[in-house]
Amino acid sequence: MVELHLPLGFSVEADALYHPLDLTQEINNGTSTFRNSTLISSWEFPILAKYHFLPFPLLKPYVEAGPSFRATGGAVSNYLSKAGFTVGAGVEIKFRRLHLEPELRYIRWGADANLTYGQTITRRPSARH
Repeated sequence: MVELHLPLGFSVEADALYHPLDLTQEINNGTSTFRNSTLISSWEFPILAKYHFLPFPLLKPYVEAGPSFRATGGAVSNYLSKAGFTVGAGVEIKFRRLHLEPELRYIRWGADANLTYGQTITRRPSARH
């Protein structure tokens, strides 16, 4: 994460986030439906404009929004959306040398392309035990 602070409570933030994806393909040949699931690598790069509200003692709430870009690996990565939009809100907490920024983010990716012989579905991998 890199953040550039600007005047009047504004800043710009850029992140590099690793999120593996569970890629599931459903293939219907007319008589049967086959499912194939693959774990692929995904790097997300949100670039966010942030606005920090007037600070309270120890707390500084903010909102953020901006585009996100995604780089994926694997043979079918060309079918996955490469761009989306991110919105979020959080609070900056500073106490002496401790600096925390818990936040909630929502990312909406563009539509994934359908394969010519089936449907592609991506989601975060579930916990495997």
